[in-house]
Amino acid sequence: MTQVFRSAAPVGDRKSHWPQIALWLLSTLAIWAALSLLGQRAELSVDLEATAKGYVQLYLDTGRGYSEQETTRLPLSKGTNHVSFVFSLEHLRGLRLDPIDSDAGVVMTRIAVRSRATLAAWRKLSPQARIPSSEWRELSPEVWKPLRETVVEWADAGLAIVPGKTMDPGLELISTETLGLSADDPYPIERVFVAVMLGWILAALLRRWLSAGDETLLKPVVVAPWVVAVLILAMAQSAYIHHQPDERSHLGAFQYYLEHPLPPAVDDPATIPSTSMWGHSYLEELDVVYAIAARIAAPLASVWSDDLFAARMFQLGLWLLLCVTALRKRRWAWGLSVLLLSPQIWYVFSYFNADAFPLTLALLAVLFVGDEESGLRRYLAGDKFGAGALAAIVCLGLLLVSKRNYMAVFPAIVLWLAVLHLDLRMRDLLAILFGLLALGMAFFLVQVPAISATGMPKGMIVVGGLAAIIPTLSFTWICSKDPSKRKIFLRLVAMVLLCLAVAAPRLAWDVWKNGTPAEKSAKLETTVEARARADFKPSAIAVGEGYEGLALAAHGVSLKDVMFAPKKEWLSRTLCSAFGVYGYMIYYAPEWTYWALGLLFLMFLALSLAAVRRAHPAQGMRLMAIVLGVSLLVFTQSLLLSWVYALEPQGRYLFPILALLAMAACAGAERLSHRRVAAVVLTAAAIGVGSFLWFAMPLVLMH
Repeated sequence: MTQVFRSAAPVGDRKSHWPQIALWLLSTLAIWAALSLLGQRAELSVDLEATAKGYVQLYLDTGRGYSEQETTRLPLSKGTNHVSFVFSLEHLRGLRLDPIDSDAGVVMTRIAVRSRATLAAWRKLSPQARIPSSEWRELSPEVWKPLRETVVEWADAGLAIVPGKTMDPGLELISTETLGLSADDPYPIERVFVAVMLGWILAALLRRWLSAGDETLLKPVVVAPWVVAVLILAMAQSAYIHHQPDERSHLGAFQYYLEHPLPPAVDDPATIPSTSMWGHSYLEELDVVYAIAARIAAPLASVWSDDLFAARMFQLGLWLLLCVTALRKRRWAWGLSVLLLSPQIWYVFSYFNADAFPLTLALLAVLFVGDEESGLRRYLAGDKFGAGALAAIVCLGLLLVSKRNYMAVFPAIVLWLAVLHLDLRMRDLLAILFGLLALGMAFFLVQVPAISATGMPKGMIVVGGLAAIIPTLSFTWICSKDPSKRKIFLRLVAMVLLCLAVAAPRLAWDVWKNGTPAEKSAKLETTVEARARADFKPSAIAVGEGYEGLALAAHGVSLKDVMFAPKKEWLSRTLCSAFGVYGYMIYYAPEWTYWALGLLFLMFLALSLAAVRRAHPAQGMRLMAIVLGVSLLVFTQSLLLSWVYALEPQGRYLFPILALLAMAACAGAERLSHRRVAAVVLTAAAIGVGSFLWFAMPLVLMH
């Protein structure tokens, strides 16, 4: 196709025009589909008086019943409130409105709905449109039926929920036809016209881009993260703290270090402001991000007198660091192109949390590992220890005392270097990966009484330990006997020891303040029992009276039910939230965006692994095994966390896989299909920007 675009078409040769026509048709269809989707949205506006603070929640039924996957949850203040919900009309079969999440009194003074058609400016040309997007339709109280034990009264002020009757009042729309809205395209002619014109423009731009060289292909890949930085800044400046997952608790940990130089004991009263309803504080963890962020952002906090804004600017600074890094080398730019694969990545950098920092560390570390000209790789090959090697070691050392799900990146990097520099054999590599997987699973399964009683976790620890240790000792013996490998092996060991030395002070301080792991666990249990909300207390959980999402394995819920059962749906909710679910995992983009971004992610994975295979023919299969094997480890640990401890179907727990992909893309950068990779990441970026602008920002910034 590229050659066709580069050469002039011979006169009268009809076949030479077909690629251009096909490109124009595909562009037109893509734009038409996007415009049609955006035209099928509606907005529900509710005015209500509440006697207490709480949350109002709207559930959608699109054929799979009501579930937390298709819901929007907004905060209520005591007194007068105005809330708006934007939702898709596609496949809509029912609406359920929960006015408040307690037994407090609520009076809904006005409920109205209107369409949100994209091409509403042309509504006069479309008499078939049922409701113009600028007009509201009032919904009478009679169209809602009470659910469960909800008791309603028809007051003069509006529809009133009688207080004290139920902790979970709900109203269901009798029929979606009462909305007076249609999911059909209200502006078909105008939409086709716009799609044809924009498709022609897009096809022309794509034709020019497809005929460009590699340097031209790389430019938009490098520029796109800077565009995303603007979106991150806009979200960071305006987003309401209650809309971001646990940000208040993260901010409390940040504020602790603004006033204290060293980490606290787990039962220190100073940790109470950062304690969540779970009874835990992030200050209990080894994560160094809070101390580092406080030291760096303290001047901003004092100048702006706003700790939240200062903490969020630290997150933005991490993103800008990655943007600048991508400008340094072509190889690094292709590695960091993984940042464009999902808007969820950008969202993590828009509010303060403990995920963005280890992701940044992991990405920087894998760039040093994937780049054969980096200081770390040169040091292992026999060069002097330099700044590049030091930077990589600091990143890896800090990663060991960051969020625990990123620890899997460390053995992946060590194995990667062992394969490239010491020719670690495939059978030894697979045995070590199997051992790591078995040990990781045993760590969780030992917490399940029914499974622990069978002795299976202990057996897994023995088998996994032997599977990892025996090939490691065999590999050590081989390297010690080979003079050409001995020096490299010793340097690799020195690198690992230096990484541990970077992490050691934080580990030593934790033991000093909290004792051994068993002693710390006992202190934590006592502290959580005292501080947690009633249904999150260990005593309530032990007798089956706690929050329903806790200790599912201990209460007999099967792993299959955790993954697929209604109201749990770990698999679908995790995968969706890896590609753009916002707020407290309640603001969803259209379903097609998740399918599209998931497919693009798999394409990027395939292209990166193929490039590694071509760039390193002798070691390519082993390097691919590292990426896939450690990715399986990350996935399994996230699943078991939700099964054993608390149901947390969050895609950001899978983000260590991004670092593995970046390592593969960086290592195979010279053999990447640059045109295909650029098309994949830029398409994903375009979908991501749409998700961020049309769904994340309007919903999250609404309050």
